[in-house]
Formats: sequence, structure tokens, C-alpha cells
Amino acid sequence: MLNRGNQNDIRQGLEPMAARVDPQLFCVERWQPGLRQFVQQLQALLLGMTAGPGMLLIVALAITGFTGGTGAAPLPWIPWAVAGTALAGWILAEIWAQHMVRTKFGEIVVGKGRLFGIPGNSDLNKALSGFINEFGDVGRLFTIFFLSRFLRSAVLEGLAFLATVGYLLSPNPLSLGAAIILIIAIPWGFPTLNGVTQWIVEMLRRLEYKRAESFSAQTAGPKER
Repeated sequence: MLNRGNQNDIRQGLEPMAARVDPQLFCVERWQPGLRQFVQQLQALLLGMTAGPGMLLIVALAITGFTGGTGAAPLPWIPWAVAGTALAGWILAEIWAQHMVRTKFGEIVVGKGRLFGIPGNSDLNKALSGFINEFGDVGRLFTIFFLSRFLRSAVLEGLAFLATVGYLLSPNPLSLGAAIILIIAIPWGFPTLNGVTQWIVEMLRRLEYKRAESFSAQTAGPKER
């Protein structure tokens, strides 16, 4: 069985865990109702991040429309700088998110490491901590998913604002295209309850396999000596 020790705060270290995942955790009906509220909160956050640069871009298009695209001094290098920064930042955000998932997943496998909360949201962190206390690895895995999507989208939101400001400074189809693409990328792969549930179930299977593999390696070690 899983060790669902007393975790009072999501920022505290993970408790040591057994070698295998509790088979009952694969019974989605047990934890999916509690998961629903967190998925809805993540959806709201992503939509909010999309709305900010989206509204700014509408304002920018209105300004350039009224001025005929000549309201700012032409700076030929800005669109290229914006497009290059946007592309590099997007790639780094994706790599960072995937790296976070792999790193935190590896820490759960061995029962070490820390699950950090969502920056600036103590109420949500407290609720996630309670979800972890109740459902163990399901809560831990969802927290990884939540945090990786949140930070990825936060980076893309900043880049989208940057691209939109670049378009205001020097109206150009290149910077406009970069802004539009980044705004679309913020909620890309919009999380749904069924999609997140499938992701957690798949990660639980991987977790079971990795722990079994680690356990076999540990028990085989002394015999080889």
C-alpha cells in the first residue's frame, strides 16, 4: 500500500513510498470527481493568461488601423528580434516543461524530492495538498501536470506580450504573426478532465513499472555479490 503520510503542505518533501502503486488508484471513479475542480481551475488560469495578450493585440490592431500603420517610427530590426525571441522562448518553455515532468516523476519513483506549489496561490496549494493526502500518487502526478502547464503558459504569456508590444513599436506582419501564434500556443492542448485522467492513469502505469524495476534491481544486487 502507499504511504500517505501526513503532508500538511505541498511544499514539504515527499514521504517514502512503497515499491508499487496501490492498484485501487486505477479506479478512476474514486478520484476523478475531486480532480474535476482542479482541472477547471487550470482551465480558468490558461484562459486568463490567453485573454491578457489577446486583448492587448486587439488594441494594437485598432491603433495601427487608425494610424494606417505609421504611428510609430519604423524599426526594421524589431520584427526579426521579436520573432527570434518568440521562437527561442517557445522552444525553451516546452523543453523546461518536459524536463520538469521527467525530473519530478523520477523523484516520485524513489520517494525523494519536493513538489512545489503554484506560485502566489496559497489556497490552491492547500487544496492540492489535501488531494495528495487523500489520493497519494494521483495527487502528486496531477500537481506535476498542473505546475508544468502553468509555468509553460506563463512563459508563453510573457512572450506574447513582448511580441504584441513589438508590433506596436514597429507594425510588421512578422511580429503580428509571432504574437498571434504565441497567443494560440498558451492554451494549446487545452486540458480536459478526460485528457488529464488518461494522462494520470498512463503515468501511474509507468510509475508502477519503474518502481517494480527499481525494486528488482535492489533485490538482485546482494545475490550477485
